[in-house]
Amino acid sequence: MKNTIEVVSSIREEVYIYGTGLAAQMGCRALERLSVNCIGFIDADEEKWGHTLCGREIKGLNQTLPEQQILIMANPKYEIHERLNRAGYHKWMYVDAEILREYTQVGGGYFNLLDEILKKNSRKIRHVYNMLADERSRVTFEYVFMHRMNHRLELISKIYEKNQYFGNDLIPKAEGSIVDCGAYTGDTLERFLNQRGSCSNYQYYAFEAEKKNYDTLLNRSRDILNVEVYNMAVWDKQGNLSFEGDENTVKTGGRVTENSNDASNINADSLDNVIGDKEVNLITMDIEGAEIRALKGAERIIKNWHPCLAVSAYHKVEHLWEIPLLIKEMNDDDYQIYFRHHRWNIADTVCYAIPKKGNFK
Repeated sequence: MKNTIEVVSSIREEVYIYGTGLAAQMGCRALERLSVNCIGFIDADEEKWGHTLCGREIKGLNQTLPEQQILIMANPKYEIHERLNRAGYHKWMYVDAEILREYTQVGGGYFNLLDEILKKNSRKIRHVYNMLADERSRVTFEYVFMHRMNHRLELISKIYEKNQYFGNDLIPKAEGSIVDCGAYTGDTLERFLNQRGSCSNYQYYAFEAEKKNYDTLLNRSRDILNVEVYNMAVWDKQGNLSFEGDENTVKTGGRVTENSNDASNINADSLDNVIGDKEVNLITMDIEGAEIRALKGAERIIKNWHPCLAVSAYHKVEHLWEIPLLIKEMNDDDYQIYFRHHRWNIADTVCYAIPKKGNFK
């Protein structure tokens, strides 16, 4: 039986994408690689109608025909399918554009390759599953794998949780010294400042490698006390890196690499070198696949201060087991490992390592 992604790859009729966000744009480019003819986008916002996205017109639902095939690349919580059904549209399906991108970038061999990786690492996967500290983590861990293998977005909706990194059941409130790796333009910083209230007893270190994002971050934080901003990639040593070519580089900064001819020359360093011996209470990471290298570069901080860790584990399927195993290897007796998932699609699965004595709770 074919899964949703394989069904999409076999479509030979014209399709519309419902949605105009980053996922929809990513999905459009993936459809081009599959030679699936995406003729336009649909959005409920009338102000977007008539504009173009990826060279295609954005329309309202009333400007298309009910027999049209529609691929929904937006959060199922918006219940777009209900809107389509009421309007007489029945040829629709939800598509995770992140998986579609991965599928098309490995020449259609995504599922065979994934199956091979999972079989090869089955012992490690079982070990991580058994070490998880609560049932919610075990369900999250299992459902994330099932979605990756079978494209089952309904499972993701069952484990989706708000408030990534803090403001959740694991880290109710971020306090003290915070290290934000992959600070982007300051979204996590803004959340932190909103939840701290009038408390001024904190220190916030924000690291962002992409220059445009950094400039925005710097402007947003310029007049805020106790915030230090670094235009730097977080790594396991000092050096120079470059961005890998990626269709979303402009938006997210892309992945950094040592093996590129790109002359972009990004400064990189380890947290141990930059932070030194200063106390750290929380480290968050979403750095496009560099999390393993960054954790190794924070080993002294982790061993000395036992900070809470909230580390993105979704950029590579191997990170779902490699990241928790690395954390336990660094400090086996002091941490409990959890998983939570914070987005409607494959992205934003986070491995939480909470010190048993508790840094915030």
